[in-house]
Order: sequence, then structure tokens, then C-alpha cells
Amino acid sequence: MTTHIDNAALQELRQGFSGEILLPEAAGYDEARKLFNAMIDRRPAIIAQCDDVEDVLAAVTYGRRLELEIAVRGGGHGVAGKALTEGGLVIDLRRMNGVSVDPDARTATVAGGATMSHLDRATQPHDLATTGGRVSTTGVGGFTLGGGDGWLARKFGLACDNLLAAKLVTADSSGWPATTCWPPSW
Repeated sequence: MTTHIDNAALQELRQGFSGEILLPEAAGYDEARKLFNAMIDRRPAIIAQCDDVEDVLAAVTYGRRLELEIAVRGGGHGVAGKALTEGGLVIDLRRMNGVSVDPDARTATVAGGATMSHLDRATQPHDLATTGGRVSTTGVGGFTLGGGDGWLARKFGLACDNLLAAKLVTADSSGWPATTCWPPSW
């Protein structure tokens, strides 16, 4: 599938975008589109490697404006390859991989691109753990939203059972910063 990229709209996206925009001819494009499941070989028209929420908002707005199919990549570990799209836009969250731990509350705040490796490295110094993926490269977000069955599930439940709140960007680019959280009382 060939997608025509509107250069004026692309320039508008690039203005103020703190991450990196990769087109098929860019260095790093092929590496950025690799998934855990090497049988999946899709070529998105654009990969938006986001550094922050503002980048995500800009990418979602751009994709909707140009009516592109949008795929969101956290870890890129899903077997079905939903983190890529053929000819569309990939919103790549992997640069947004921070994890902060509150050892007293026994909670962690996890950014959208964090993997189980990031979560494990942040919780281990506090002797904390939660139900996590069996592979360190699994994205925490996708794993949790998919239910999340891991090594500790029999004792602590699925990952989704341990989710206290989520801040999200909706398809219409709303929902950030704080008004759309789950649960609403958060």
C-alpha cells in the first residue's frame, strides 16, 4: 500500500515535535519497524518516535487529519503485529519508558513505552514486584491492557487487576492531561 504524504502537513507535524519522525528512506527506519515477531513485515508510511505526551497528541492529530490508519507501539511484542500498520502511521512510545516507584505506597507509575525490563529494574531496589510478562521486552501497557498473565498471577492476579489508574490520549486527541483517568476518582 502506498500512502501519499502531504509535505506541508508533515512539516507542520515536525514543528515542535521533540521526538523523531521516520519516513521509509530515513536511516533507522528499518530498525524502528522491527517487531518481536519477525514474521510480521509491515512498512508504515511514517513512524513517529514520541518523546512526550505532546508528541503523541501531535501524531494522533496528524494521523486523523490525513485519515491514516494508526498503530500504537509500546514494546512491539504482540504476536499479531498490531504495533505496526501497512502504509499508515506508527506512534512509537518506546522513548517514553520511565518508571517511578513509590515504595511506601507500593505503587509504580509507568510510561507508555516502558517494558517489563524497565519496570523490573525500577521495582527491584525496593523489593517490589507485580504480575509481569514472562519476557523482559514485553511492553507494560499492552501487556496490562490485554489482561496480563504472568509468573505472579496466581498469587497477585492479572496485571489488569493491579492497575489503579490510567491517563490516556483518545483518538480525537483529547483526554490529556488529567480529566480522563480511570478510575474517575483518581
